[in-house]
Amino acid sequence: MADPIAIIGLVAGVVTFVDFGFKVVSSSRGVRNSLSGTTAEVGELDLIIEDIRASHDRIKSGTKGDQKLSDDENRILLMVKESESLYEQLRHTISKLEVRDDVRSKALETVRVAFQSMWKQSDLDVLANRLNRLDQRIRGNLVFALQL
Repeated sequence: MADPIAIIGLVAGVVTFVDFGFKVVSSSRGVRNSLSGTTAEVGELDLIIEDIRASHDRIKSGTKGDQKLSDDENRILLMVKESESLYEQLRHTISKLEVRDDVRSKALETVRVAFQSMWKQSDLDVLANRLNRLDQRIRGNLVFALQL
């Protein structure tokens, strides 16, 4: 007869495996039904990135090339330039989490995207949090500079 603790460990492993499989299948269904060809979370993150990038581009375009900038304005522009590297890192990661058109099996491709999205979620969260914190600092400094 098997040890009861070993049986409990085996059952826990099976339950974990089934739960993970259910998450992959559920996520794959979401990818297949989405308009963006990726998970809802990744699609939302992509929209947020583009919104932040557009607002930062407006900040950059508002400065004249030959105009003398204040220290606050220089600090804001420096943070905007720093955020550009975060955009690129996020865009690079997100581009790998989209369904490719040139695949033989869309079903396998959606499973790949779902699995990689789950695998890279912590990386995306870290980069998105860094970008959001930087964006908040930029907006706060912009408000402060406009009040002066």
